[in-house]
Amino acid sequence: MSQKIRLLLTADLHLGRATSGLPPSVEDSVMALTCREAWTRIVTTAIDESVDAVLIAGDLMEDSNAYYESLGPLVDGFEKLVAAGIQVFAVGGNHDARAFERLAEDCCSMSGVHFIGRQGKWEGRGLVLDGRERLRVEGWSFPDLKYPTDPTGRYDLEPGGGLPVVGLLHADLDSSQSPYAPVTAASLRSRPADFWVLGHIHKPSLDSRNGEAGILYPGSPQAMDFGETGWHGVWLMEVDGGDIAVSKLRQISTVRFEDSLPVSVEEAMEVEEVEKLIRNAGLEHLDALEYHERNELRCVVHRAVLDGENRLSDLVGGLRRSLPELRMPDRDGIVCAFDAKIRDNTVFPLDLESCLQRGGAIGELAQTLSDLQENRWQGAPWFDDIYHGVLEEYGNVSITGDDVVRDDGEKPFGPPGKGQVREMLARQARQLLLSATGEAS
Repeated sequence: MSQKIRLLLTADLHLGRATSGLPPSVEDSVMALTCREAWTRIVTTAIDESVDAVLIAGDLMEDSNAYYESLGPLVDGFEKLVAAGIQVFAVGGNHDARAFERLAEDCCSMSGVHFIGRQGKWEGRGLVLDGRERLRVEGWSFPDLKYPTDPTGRYDLEPGGGLPVVGLLHADLDSSQSPYAPVTAASLRSRPADFWVLGHIHKPSLDSRNGEAGILYPGSPQAMDFGETGWHGVWLMEVDGGDIAVSKLRQISTVRFEDSLPVSVEEAMEVEEVEKLIRNAGLEHLDALEYHERNELRCVVHRAVLDGENRLSDLVGGLRRSLPELRMPDRDGIVCAFDAKIRDNTVFPLDLESCLQRGGAIGELAQTLSDLQENRWQGAPWFDDIYHGVLEEYGNVSITGDDVVRDDGEKPFGPPGKGQVREMLARQARQLLLSATGEAS
């Protein structure tokens, strides 16, 4: 029986950048915040895990201006990997497009380091183990900073001769208007690759389906700001004949950002009481982290989300002043910290029943709020008219971006759903009622 092939998967190294956005309570104490240091940890992990190769899906460095500060650490890492019998396969992304050719030339004498798909041409390289080719890596690199068409349309490689094929590409998945190599899952799966490893989107995601090629965004190994929440590390691919298994291997980032720490407040709570709730919620989140989520982690930075009713007019203002300075004891070497930005979903207490009984415009508005709260809005003609108006206005807005975060849950971009519109209407109706009745004064 043939031995399993083990590959470490990563992307978006962005050497030349570092984590930013830490609150004052930890900004001077959390170390190893640079992407260069994250690359060093990746190299160490690959050697400790005895993988056969490291695959990097583009954006090895932040840009060509970071070339000289990035070249030394990259080459040092490549040399350590090759010395340990580990090969490297890399493609270029949009950030390092103008440095990728120079990097390939400067490393051309390094046996076992493969820069593939140069100058925007598809290329395949073999992973040779024990004197024979065991797997093919086929990839394409950005020829310039932008590439507004689907590069898979130029895929012209011959089938892999029965060997497993891993596609390596820096691209924007299912975003047709993107200037950064827009591809679709269908176009990827129509090509010969058995699995695709993509760069560009910094939030890790895995789309694995029976009978179809899997698609992985490993994500950025070092979380660089609040746009990169959750787990950030490297992945392991194990290839055993025709079977391919992919899983999270190790947390690499020293910092983890979380922008939705839920906290329920009550009507009479003061700032100190809510602060204690936030502190306890942060510690509970930390205690619940699994082993593979810890590893190199040294700090979790939270943004709280407040729900409930509260009469304190400056509750959020007080928390924004106190939370960033709040110093917490560490738990097994990991500390909690809190950002000044808070999502405030709290509402001022409202006697809705009294408003319903008043009749007139206030009574009608109270009935609308009641319908929104009790789900009587679903299918109501008045709500559908408002919702279609929102969609029409949204259709007139053009949104573009680079390295945008994508999420399988609540989309951070795109037209709002009916539930989101309901929430906005309910908040506005409540505020109008409070103003009209003087209850907020």
